[in-house]
Amino acid sequence: MKRVMKMVAVLVLGICLGSAVATAEETRIEYGDIHKVKGGVSQAKGTVGGSITADPDNKAQDLRFDFRKCITDAHSYLRVHLAQKLPGKPSKISWRIKPERGENFVLRLWLTDPSGEMYLLGKKVDCNGEWQNIEFSLLNCGPAWVSGDKNHKMDLPVTLNGFFVDRQGENTTDGKILLGDWSVDTDLSQGSPFSMDVDLQKHFWGKSAAPVLKIDLRNHAARGIDSVYSTVKIVNRYDGKEILNRKLSYKSKDAKNAEIVKAIKLPFGSYEITTTLHDGDKELDSTRKLFQYFMGDCSKMSKSLLEYERDWSPVGGVWGAMSPELANQFGARWIRFEGRTWGNVETAHGVYDTTEIAEEVDKLNDNYVQSVVFQTLYQHPEFR
Repeated sequence: MKRVMKMVAVLVLGICLGSAVATAEETRIEYGDIHKVKGGVSQAKGTVGGSITADPDNKAQDLRFDFRKCITDAHSYLRVHLAQKLPGKPSKISWRIKPERGENFVLRLWLTDPSGEMYLLGKKVDCNGEWQNIEFSLLNCGPAWVSGDKNHKMDLPVTLNGFFVDRQGENTTDGKILLGDWSVDTDLSQGSPFSMDVDLQKHFWGKSAAPVLKIDLRNHAARGIDSVYSTVKIVNRYDGKEILNRKLSYKSKDAKNAEIVKAIKLPFGSYEITTTLHDGDKELDSTRKLFQYFMGDCSKMSKSLLEYERDWSPVGGVWGAMSPELANQFGARWIRFEGRTWGNVETAHGVYDTTEIAEEVDKLNDNYVQSVVFQTLYQHPEFR
């Protein structure tokens, strides 16, 4: 996918679950408070532009897109990433939106099943400036193209990866959409009644930088069963060594929120994380992700520190066969991107697009070459 859909803009959201409304056969799971979710848009490659900001007044996310520099419809889309695993067997997704500006564009949901088979569901949006509810049916839909296990069947569990705003001809220029609450109608009797949402957040502040792993069990999931727990395993992609294997337990009294937040002490680097949900000896769900841990979101830094980092620090991170404390300050091997500082990849105040270095480091890891980049920021007097 990374090679086929060449970037665009990516919004990463961790959605909060509101409530469940039961019907005769299905349950409606409502996802609310989207305005409280921290989102960000990375720099669009090519000619597509976009941004996303929280709009507390409307309890929504304010999505902007700009296709004015696009010459053709090919690779002209804005991608919003959700990575929300859907419980049960979903039949319909509903979304409350308010298109305030723009014309002639399509909002296209992007879903995958466990094998990676891909499904795209499109709706042309009426830009009337009013709040409206758009619905996407998941019944009898076929894959977008040959992918995954190629069985042309949406296996469970289904993941809502996000959606695209597509350019549709020369009349599509720029626009604004408010994204409100959304819901999914699903049959919880099929598939696992448990679901798990794994979100890797990165909190950066000087030497205390550390990724934060957040695991959510939806309130229809735990159902007061104390035997439910998760295991988290992290492997260094360079040498294949397991550097973390931890069991996280839940209690039924906490099932309503069902959220565990753990700071993970890791050096910068390239990792594979596998999070598995268990009920006693039975495995219910499993999520595997690759992630690069770099110095990325520095939006809370002071202006002087941020300018120092932008002007002098090379793009990348630092890691090695040493303790996290030392590895985050020193390294044994060097990798340089000529003329590429954090200032070159900054997309908003303190927000950086690490796509380029992540791709390059993946190539090095595939060839068993461990790379280290020294973080100039740590030599700033405030960090000594």
